[in-house]
Amino acid sequence: MKTVKHLSVLLAVLVVVSLFVIGFVVNAEAPITISNAEEFRTKMVAANAGATFELTGDIDLGTLGNVSFPANFTGTFDGKGHAISGLTEALFGVIDGGVVKNVTLNGFINVVTEDNETSNEAGRKIGSVAKEAIGGAEIQNVISNVDISISAYNANAGGIVGYAEMATLTKLTYAGNLHVTCRNVDIAPGAFVAGIVAYAFNDGGVNLYQDCTFAKTATITVDGDSEGLIYVASILGCAEGGVNDVSRALNDGTITLNIATARYSFGGISGYMANGISSITGSLVAGSHTLGSGVNASRPLFCGGGLQQCTGAGLMGTDSYLANDGEGLAMVFAHMNPNATVKVNGDLQLPENMPTYTKGAFTGLLESNGSQQCALFGITNPLFEKIAGGTVKNLILEGTIDYSTKDETELKITENPGKDIRRKAAAIAQEATDGAKFENVSCYVDIKTYATDLNAGGIVGYAKDVSFSNVTYAGNITAIDHPGSNGAIGGMVGYINAGQKNVSFTNCSFTGTLTVDGAFENKELYVGALIGKVKNALTNVTGFTNEGVITVNTTAGNVFVGGMVGINDKDSNAQSTFRASGTMKGTITLGKDTVATADPFLAKDIAGNANLDSCVYNVSAFSNGKIEKGSSNAYTIDSDDFSAFVSARAGAEGTTDYRFIIAADIKKFAEYDNVDMILTFTKGGEVVASATKDILTELDIYRSATAAGNTYVAADGCLLFGLVVTGVPADAWDTVTVTLANGLPLVSGELAATDVTVG
Repeated sequence: MKTVKHLSVLLAVLVVVSLFVIGFVVNAEAPITISNAEEFRTKMVAANAGATFELTGDIDLGTLGNVSFPANFTGTFDGKGHAISGLTEALFGVIDGGVVKNVTLNGFINVVTEDNETSNEAGRKIGSVAKEAIGGAEIQNVISNVDISISAYNANAGGIVGYAEMATLTKLTYAGNLHVTCRNVDIAPGAFVAGIVAYAFNDGGVNLYQDCTFAKTATITVDGDSEGLIYVASILGCAEGGVNDVSRALNDGTITLNIATARYSFGGISGYMANGISSITGSLVAGSHTLGSGVNASRPLFCGGGLQQCTGAGLMGTDSYLANDGEGLAMVFAHMNPNATVKVNGDLQLPENMPTYTKGAFTGLLESNGSQQCALFGITNPLFEKIAGGTVKNLILEGTIDYSTKDETELKITENPGKDIRRKAAAIAQEATDGAKFENVSCYVDIKTYATDLNAGGIVGYAKDVSFSNVTYAGNITAIDHPGSNGAIGGMVGYINAGQKNVSFTNCSFTGTLTVDGAFENKELYVGALIGKVKNALTNVTGFTNEGVITVNTTAGNVFVGGMVGINDKDSNAQSTFRASGTMKGTITLGKDTVATADPFLAKDIAGNANLDSCVYNVSAFSNGKIEKGSSNAYTIDSDDFSAFVSARAGAEGTTDYRFIIAADIKKFAEYDNVDMILTFTKGGEVVASATKDILTELDIYRSATAAGNTYVAADGCLLFGLVVTGVPADAWDTVTVTLANGLPLVSGELAATDVTVG
């Protein structure tokens, strides 16, 4: 019996729950759709306050007169991206916990109040969306082009909302004209005027204002007769009590004050914020203000009074901005003119996935505010698509850019190969032209991209007519396989095609890593610690240092790898010269199955105008790869008197030619009559091949040479020349020993045939 009783109770509970669920489903109200002005009036009036409304098209209220929701609105109004025109009063009187979103408003609201200075009637509150937003109200994604004119004593005049309490306002734009005529405002609380919310109050509650805009077309004009206090700003007139959080606000419009006898609390974003926990962050003040005759009103950058700690960015002069936080810098990039000056004030953390500046080619100046480098952290996209004559200076850059996750559609690879801007990857600019300058920049941005179809550089992807001075790339570039056309990858610049104009690098360095991995389907790939490919350029490199690591691992393709440049090329009727000085301390490693042309300086010179007259080899290990004929796959041995590099190249069938490139100090050896260098190849301790060369003979021949084939005169009187041992099978030796004889201190070193690192 006890079991039956328990079962009966369980069934009863299930029945009740089922009825509740069924009743809930049956009683759920579908959205009320509105397709025209008449439906707007009749359905809005007839519905309960908690209903859900949806627009199915644009509507024009036309001659219907004042149309507004009659009660405190607690439901949801979704414009679905449509517009309401012909407004003559606020869309809602009071939004009490309700939601209004996704709508554009047009119209003209004209209010003349009869109340006296002690009145607190709702008529004193005006806005295009609502007179009041309270009780957790949310207003999202609304654009108001409504012109508003109000003549009152102590008016709360907001372009969007007159009064807010515990409300969240997100992605709102006021683009209309707000005209407030004050009448004898001579006692507290005064008049409150703003493009978004006139007055906000909380008693322990929260008001949030996020991504709100006072548009370039928006205006606020205050005139009339008043000796009282008037609070004026683009976003928020006055906020008191609780939490008032303004983030990513934009003031891009115009505010005009004409009452000379009034007292003003006037700010770029808010007129006054006090008696609570308030903040303004990531905001931009770019709009203008005009003071009428006799008006005395200062406008602090962000807030007129109460709140002291604000961050963001401000317009400091004509097209001159100061960015105090990362979101403020993002706001500047989104709204500034291309020729603007932007100063970075301290180290800034950029917002997540900050978009690349996209408003045309940047011709201005981006720099630290002061002589010290400031850092930009969290870079996830190139700062600029294109810099045309602009300058970037005194900055440290950190972050990660990953193009390897982009598909062909996103990169537009198939639409316009070689031309589309998004096919260029870099930390600062995808493209730099027309005299662009980069000065005193340290870049630690990691870049991952496709090896083919994109020109990838640590600083710039594609360039012509540019200059770099004291620029360091210390990040990591990783280029992966992609079935596309040729690619160029460089530690500083991917591809330069300068139209026979000057390109210069002064005291620049590569201390990062550059890794290429993939098959590349027999496409050509150019890789260099400084530049991947140079074409039709008058290139001057002074004091470049390569202390980085280049690793290329590919089983196919035609690859050219240089410690400085992958290839110097030109069109048939063009000029392309390359003059360089620097120190090669970097390492180039080729995968065991990689076939490549590699050189400590310049892998390939089609132009025939390379002049490397002041370059110094130091440590440059070329390892493990299958090297094509004519390349300089090099190992190193260092001593006080010389350095030697050995390169392997294809000889007769089944054999290999080994070429040692020697760096000999002219001053050290000039006093000797004969200085032999002896190369000895051994296998299991037995000599299998050897060669001898007199260094002094080479000194006499090449003492005044600047560049002859693979022979270079390096800095400090150091001579580079080659000694070749031919016809030695790759598996016929274990080690090779280099020995100096005839009275010189004996210096020898051994290279194992399979060694990757030697020194």
